[in-house]
Amino acid sequence: MSEDIMTLSKALTTNTALSRYLKEKKFEFIFVDNQIIARRNGGVIDWSKLKESNLFMRFGGPKSLNDFNVNGYLFVADFILERCKGWLGSPEILKSIANAYEEISIADDYAERCENYLVSFRVPLELVDIESTDKFINKQQKSDLLVKYSINAMAYYLKAGKYKNDFYNPVIMLKRDYNVPHIDIIKVRNLEIDYTKVKVIDD
Repeated sequence: MSEDIMTLSKALTTNTALSRYLKEKKFEFIFVDNQIIARRNGGVIDWSKLKESNLFMRFGGPKSLNDFNVNGYLFVADFILERCKGWLGSPEILKSIANAYEEISIADDYAERCENYLVSFRVPLELVDIESTDKFINKQQKSDLLVKYSINAMAYYLKAGKYKNDFYNPVIMLKRDYNVPHIDIIKVRNLEIDYTKVKVIDD
């Protein structure tokens, strides 16, 4: 991969494949005071006047989650299709914008020209939050928890022969402003839809 794995704010406001595509759709973005400001055809977008979406939470500002960060899973494993439809095809942010404008082509046109992958990467432990834990737990507590999850994963794999659909794969959330440099990307894997599952193809 030539691009970093980016926070939403960086992906939208720098020269990326995503921002170039959205510029074709007449969207432009700037990042000011920890908030993503969106424009279309030159005018600032007031999302409250469009169809309800999660964009208030994603773009920052008052009462927002400032949800810019990169999320992932701890282990490489297959997924249940029904649970991951939201991130197949075009990026989730394009689906949200398409829903707000009720212009499905905003998402679909991008999906026609892109592929979905599973990307493994390195990240410092202090820049990671773990699903269902206090984000202020210290580095040692995080390390202990990850060792526990890894032992459980190895035991599951030895018993089942592979990671099946009911395997617990905790979500890992990176800090809000952390972009993963492309040099820290370990491997890029293809995905394949197989009935009710999304299978990871590990060449």
